[in-house]
Parts: sequence; C-alpha cells; structure tokens
Amino acid sequence: MNMKKTWWMVLLIVLLVSVSGTALDVGDEAAPFVLPGMDKAYVYSKNIFNGENWVLLDFFATWCEPCKEKLPLIEDLYLRYQNKGLLTYLVATDKDGATVLKPFFDARPTPVPVLVDRYSVMADKYAVTNLPTLILVNPQGKIIYRLEGKSEAMIKDLEAFLSTDNG
Repeated sequence: MNMKKTWWMVLLIVLLVSVSGTALDVGDEAAPFVLPGMDKAYVYSKNIFNGENWVLLDFFATWCEPCKEKLPLIEDLYLRYQNKGLLTYLVATDKDGATVLKPFFDARPTPVPVLVDRYSVMADKYAVTNLPTLILVNPQGKIIYRLEGKSEAMIKDLEAFLSTDNG
C-alpha cells in the first residue's frame, strides 16, 4: 500500500471514530435520522424536528424487561400529550427487526408509533448504550432531557417539561 493511500485510510478512521464517539447529551442538537416504521412508512427527523413539536424518543427492545415495564407509562404520556404537540416514538433496537417486533406488538398492541432501528444507526447517533433510554427534544430541536434506565421520577420530570415553557 502506498503512503498516500495509508494516509487517507488513517484520516478516514480518525474521522469515523471522532464522529461515532460523540455522545449527544442535554443541550445538544438532536441528530437527524430516517427510519422505517412498523408500517414501513419512513419517518424523517426534518419533519418532526420542525419548530412546533416536542419529541420523545424511547429506545426500546422486546427482550428488555425494564423497557416493557416502562411501556405503559410511555403510552399514557403519548395519549395525554399527543394533542398538545408531543410526538412520541418507540425506537426498537431489536437486531431481528420486524421478525421479532411484529409478533411482539401483535400480542401486545401499542398506540405509540414504532420505528425500526434494526442496525442501531439511530441508537449509535444518540450514543444509546443502555436500554431503556428516553430522550426529550424541545421544539427548537435541542435535547433537554435524557434518562438511561427507568426512574420513578421520570413521568414527573417529563410532565414538568411538557406543561411549562422549558424549551
């Protein structure tokens, strides 16, 4: 391999590591994404991070017991706040995608739209390493709340943001 090729490969590796190692946290801009839903219709972040809506992303997997325990709380938030400008999505990170998700949600339907992140592209962008992880994005597209795991205070924390002008 010649020196020019080696130099470009090293540069590419450094860029990839630095981009993928950047964790998004409270105060950061939400990362753009495009993911298919369970209905195979694509959801584009540019359409939901639009200056009007709050967006709640719940990173989820069917094998994750805390995710399943928390799901009724997320569904309740979704139902109570969907007409008040809150868009809510379950971001399913199951590696087998719809093969696992379809039977799970057929047996346990949810009103919350499910996005299929089979290859963890979105989970990687948001530096999700633990499930469940909740991320709340304000209408200006900034992450204002992030919670890994589950917490008794989670619903109160989210309601505090959603019921005031904390954007």
